[in-house]
Amino acid sequence: MQQTLQERSFQMGVFSKEDLKKKPCRWACHLSVEIGDGKKHFGSGWLAARRIVVTAAHNVCDPIEEEDPDTGEKVHRGVKVANKVLVRPGFMRGENPAYAVTVPKAAIHIAPEYEKTGDRHHDYAVIVLPEDVKDIGHFVFGQGANLQNKMVKVQGYPGNGNRQFGFASRLLRVAEKTLKTKIQGRTRDSLAGVSGGPIWVLHDGKHCTIATVKGGDIFRRLFGIRFHDTKLAFVRRFVNQHK
Repeated sequence: MQQTLQERSFQMGVFSKEDLKKKPCRWACHLSVEIGDGKKHFGSGWLAARRIVVTAAHNVCDPIEEEDPDTGEKVHRGVKVANKVLVRPGFMRGENPAYAVTVPKAAIHIAPEYEKTGDRHHDYAVIVLPEDVKDIGHFVFGQGANLQNKMVKVQGYPGNGNRQFGFASRLLRVAEKTLKTKIQGRTRDSLAGVSGGPIWVLHDGKHCTIATVKGGDIFRRLFGIRFHDTKLAFVRRFVNQHK
């Protein structure tokens, strides 16, 4: 039987080396992203299938914006996709990860709506790994039902990304495409790298990701992009292509 992280551990903040050997900690991914021009940053993602990682689009691309000569306002002109991303599930600095791979730009797929317009409701992307991640497992994903006021779990790699962090929190608002909860245990600044991490619930004994972290604000609110119909179809397309 696979080892499972106890519910109480999600109240403790930073996960231990032993925690990272268990589900669902080993399914959250540390991303080291190289956009270009020497620019590198960290983010989070999560395994949706043996070859599929889901993350926030803004983790793996930069917007291309131009100033409108008539209005002076910035106009979205597409995105610059990362040159490469190092993906490491269950990562902890100083420890050998169970799996690590660097994927090229061609393996990074941005939601078309985000690429075309920068629409925050479509701030998600898929990374296709070159091979199956074996003996680790992955989250299941779906839209979820009766989510209002539900307790959810959040995981990711805050700050410098050295250690995985998680917390439990109750949903404050659930809309068609987004949801909102309260940040627990850390400040907004230290949670910067959690963008792209999973927001999940336990349903029928399965760890079901219902949203991907978009970011937080100064009021300690955390926002996620739900699996609305367009996002669900986008992710499922890649899962089905790479079974």
